[in-house]
Amino acid sequence: MITVSSYLPKIKTWYEQNISAEMREHCKRVGKTAKTYAESLDLDPDVAKVAGFAHDCAKELEPTRLVNLARENNLPLIPLDYFKITAFLHAKVGEVIARGQFGIEDADVLASIRCHTFGEPRMSKIAMVVFVADDTEPARKEKYAEPVRKVLAEEGLEKAVLKALNIKLQQAIENGCFIHPSMIETRNYFVRTLSSVSMGTVTMDEELLTKMTNGNFVETLNNRLKSAVKEGQATDPLLAEVRNYALRIKFTVK
Repeated sequence: MITVSSYLPKIKTWYEQNISAEMREHCKRVGKTAKTYAESLDLDPDVAKVAGFAHDCAKELEPTRLVNLARENNLPLIPLDYFKITAFLHAKVGEVIARGQFGIEDADVLASIRCHTFGEPRMSKIAMVVFVADDTEPARKEKYAEPVRKVLAEEGLEKAVLKALNIKLQQAIENGCFIHPSMIETRNYFVRTLSSVSMGTVTMDEELLTKMTNGNFVETLNNRLKSAVKEGQATDPLLAEVRNYALRIKFTVK
């Protein structure tokens, strides 16, 4: 009988050949953290541990190899993926590695690897556990991890996922990073499903357009996105898309 834990030797061998010692330690911590969370939530701790341990199996592959594996396996790519290949592709390619190199067929493990960066609407409980564990394992900065741990303990798993997404979005804004549409899609899903009263959706309205034409594009969009996080609102994906475009111009045009 094949158990989820039986995948661990193949994962460890792959890690020894393809992943740095530092990354291996991170993956071990995520696996242990995911197992602890799963136990407290009456979920399968072994599945959570393996999923957490395997989640970054493609994180340190060369960018060209990530792109080639994505293309060979017909993974959906968008232009933005080519601007931050490792950050944006390693999770989806990780699922490919898990199937092909480790022989993993468990749907929860595969989904956990695939969506640990941006999440997915209607993600499984185990996938949520790994998503949260990745952001809260013991070596993560307390200023980001502790608020998510607090929400997990007091308000539950789904709200902890939303808290983690809010923090990721705020970090991207503050650090001038691109915002992937998959993260916006996931955040919108959790905002809408967890709120008993609709707070509306922040859109590219006339007021925003006026401010954008009279000032800094990126700053105006950043402020509107920050407001959406603060007010618990969903956001029109177009806002992040226009902001990403403005950032690309900023980086390429001197």
